[in-house]
Amino acid sequence: MARVIEFKVHGRAFVRIDLLKRVYPKSKSPGHVNLLEAVLEVVVGEFRMEIESHVTAQEIGRFHTRLTHLYDVLEGQPLLCVQPYGIAVSVDDLGHILVECRTVDASEENSVIARLLMDQTYLPPVIRQLSEAVSKFPAKGCASEASFNDVYEKQNMRPNLRKWFYRIYREVARRPTNLEYLRVALKGLLTVLRTPEAQTLSHYGQAIAFFQGHTDLWESDWTHLPEEYQGVFADFENALMREMELRAAPEQAPSLDELMERVRKLRTVDWEPYDPHWLVQIAREQLPEERWLPAALSICTICQRKSETRVEFINGSGLKKTGGTQPPNGNLILSHPSGGELRLDVRNKTISGIELPTVLGASSQESP
Repeated sequence: MARVIEFKVHGRAFVRIDLLKRVYPKSKSPGHVNLLEAVLEVVVGEFRMEIESHVTAQEIGRFHTRLTHLYDVLEGQPLLCVQPYGIAVSVDDLGHILVECRTVDASEENSVIARLLMDQTYLPPVIRQLSEAVSKFPAKGCASEASFNDVYEKQNMRPNLRKWFYRIYREVARRPTNLEYLRVALKGLLTVLRTPEAQTLSHYGQAIAFFQGHTDLWESDWTHLPEEYQGVFADFENALMREMELRAAPEQAPSLDELMERVRKLRTVDWEPYDPHWLVQIAREQLPEERWLPAALSICTICQRKSETRVEFINGSGLKKTGGTQPPNGNLILSHPSGGELRLDVRNKTISGIELPTVLGASSQESP
């Protein structure tokens, strides 16, 4: 039975997606089994259009999560971008909802943007339909066990994009990440996207879908990277929405040229091995009630020394592999064996860093 997702306003104006079935229902590959057959239908005034396409279960799930967030707090820009169309939803300060659907023909030379304006009371039925679609077509397979080819083989990627997608995917998953290689890959992707032949909805849509997939398709997200790299990754979607001329793009969204300038200025730093044994030992002694903590500290084996007292870690998949109760973001305080407080920073289910007592001085070691 098909699942319908429909944005509809007064009269016959609507944007609707019919999710029909899984294309490869018996496949064991996450990239295959999550591919859904879909039909997009747009009716605005005398204009009517129907397009057959494919979308993934993960993309429907992410769109549901983002649209629910927009309805709850009236902020965000949910975007579902699948070749050959994209659907963006945005909200203004008065709670007015704008739904934009942009699509192109087979030649990619002609495009149409349909816009529906509604208020937030129209969203609950759509959110309910998305929830039913997620229940009917749940994402299957463990992304962390899937290779790049497993996930993206059936995505019909543009060859000139696929090469750079793979390099970015590979470097983000690598521990430690080689930031120089990652910067080169980001520059390569932006170079392609800024060429005239790549200024199409399919190129931009594939790039948006690729970066959206970091939360549930990649072997690793990018939260272990330096903040300036995380900022570039986060702005890719906004920059591409701006290039697609969608009003849902944030006012401060950078252009691809501006994003390239930021990538060129990214710093590359060296990571080094770290022995967390001493941290594990004092955590067991001083905070025995935090049963998750020794396992979380034991995987803090690669670090970057930010200053004389600050050490930051790459933690792999962090507490996702340790089990136990997940701690909130914040700080834990231990007593350093040489005196003073030792602060552990808990972030995104990992120990992201430690702050050593300033009284120890530059020549002291972390461990006693």
